[in-house]
Amino acid sequence: MPYQPAATQQIYQFQSPQVESQPVPGAYLQPVQQVYALSREDLVLRVFFQDSNIGPKLREQMRPELFQDLNNRNIVEIIRKYAHKHGRVPTAQELITGMGANDYAMQARDKLMFIYNTPVQQMHQDYVVLMVESFFKERLAEEILVSAAESIHDKRVDGIRDLIPVLQRAVTFSLHTDLGLNMYTDAEIALAKLREQKQCIPSGINEIRYYTGRPDENGIMANGGYYRKTLTLYVGQPNIGKSLILCSEAAFAYKNGFNVLYITLELAEDYVWQRIASNLCSTDFYDVLHLTGDQVRQKIDEAAELARSTGARPGQLQVRYMKTTTTPVEIEAVIDSFEIAHGKLDLLVIDYIGIMKPARGRVTESSMYQDGVMKAEQLRDIAIERNFACLSAVQFNRSGYHNLEAGIESVEGSSGYAETADLMINIGVNDVLRSMGMFSHYILKSRLGPAMVQFLTRCDFKQMRWFTPQKGEVDAYNMAMAEAEPQINASRPGSKNGPKRGMGGGGALPATPVGAGLKVPGDMPSEEKIEVETVSDYI
Repeated sequence: MPYQPAATQQIYQFQSPQVESQPVPGAYLQPVQQVYALSREDLVLRVFFQDSNIGPKLREQMRPELFQDLNNRNIVEIIRKYAHKHGRVPTAQELITGMGANDYAMQARDKLMFIYNTPVQQMHQDYVVLMVESFFKERLAEEILVSAAESIHDKRVDGIRDLIPVLQRAVTFSLHTDLGLNMYTDAEIALAKLREQKQCIPSGINEIRYYTGRPDENGIMANGGYYRKTLTLYVGQPNIGKSLILCSEAAFAYKNGFNVLYITLELAEDYVWQRIASNLCSTDFYDVLHLTGDQVRQKIDEAAELARSTGARPGQLQVRYMKTTTTPVEIEAVIDSFEIAHGKLDLLVIDYIGIMKPARGRVTESSMYQDGVMKAEQLRDIAIERNFACLSAVQFNRSGYHNLEAGIESVEGSSGYAETADLMINIGVNDVLRSMGMFSHYILKSRLGPAMVQFLTRCDFKQMRWFTPQKGEVDAYNMAMAEAEPQINASRPGSKNGPKRGMGGGGALPATPVGAGLKVPGDMPSEEKIEVETVSDYI
């Protein structure tokens, strides 16, 4: 099904009438509407009176000492007196009508009329909520910190201790009241979200699509891949090809009409661009440098032609280099810029999560578990909130080197990655696989299908493309392993009971599963013959 972009963001509509400004003669840009000096304090008061959802939540927080503008303080003071006398918050009209005739009341009335009646431009609902929330968080926290400073000056330790829970409530102040999905009344919403999740970002590897696929209405396995709101991690030893598989999957998603943002924390962005261009242009890696810009664009258009013919909108792929000190918060800022320029993001690729930093906290050797948990959870939270799939990689420690069956226990630094990831796949290679340009994989963890499933892939290092080998190639590997197994076992001291985990282990593999032939638009024919080269030539 062609990708459908999400609905546009809701606009915050004030109740006051919209007044268009007059054109300015000779102006280069004609303003649609005037801009007024409405401060954040003024915005809080305007929302308090005009928004029936947010206003009542602010009642307990409306205290004069939180406002710096004298007229705003007076307005809030009058609100509190009215509420105390009548047992309810007044409307703006009631407040204006009931104000006295003294100078300070008249000034407060004029200010309230300005706040309420000024025809300001439309503002996004999320922006309004953020501004109001940040106002109260900052003012409440500032008030508490002043009290803490006074307690320190007076040497009142108990006073500081009492302020800690108050400060926690202040910094967590929120106007959001989303209770999640109601089991009964929100059935339509839940079903719509689940159906949208089925439109996952396809993988260029048949087995991944098969083992994460879901049956359609006819009971036939639908194409799987990288589902939205999930985190997928590839795991492998250094220099095995983790970045190559990330580039290949990014290219496959892009040419099938999906928006992809590739964050590289290792290679420069132009080197990553060259790898992906090699894949999309079906041009040898080093020959990409001999192409012109027009030739690159033409070849990319040809690669994406099948996706375009299905009615899907053309995808966008952006490569961005960021420092290894980058945090998920900084990555989300880049996502904001991407979506402003290109629309909704479908797939975020991070090369790679193991070398970035969490959004808070200082990492020490003893806290590497927590470091991994925080980074994985923070990235996954962003993916869930913004409805895209996240794809990255981590490294094995030395126990996972040259070990086809290396598992979660061999992940470098932290098992916290495995606790959070929704799909985790290892990448392994032995001498036989290397000689055939192939790799072994285990699905170590999956919330989307079966786990501990083994399969083979092949990589065209010349054109940076990762795909499923033919059945005959899998059979050739099994035959080569059967011939090599006695020699491998004999080389292991004390090895008498067949293959073991470790160097050259893993044994023979079954042929490609029945569902591995599933196709998606733009699937690469596995019949293509490639010239085998070594991984180290290109990584």
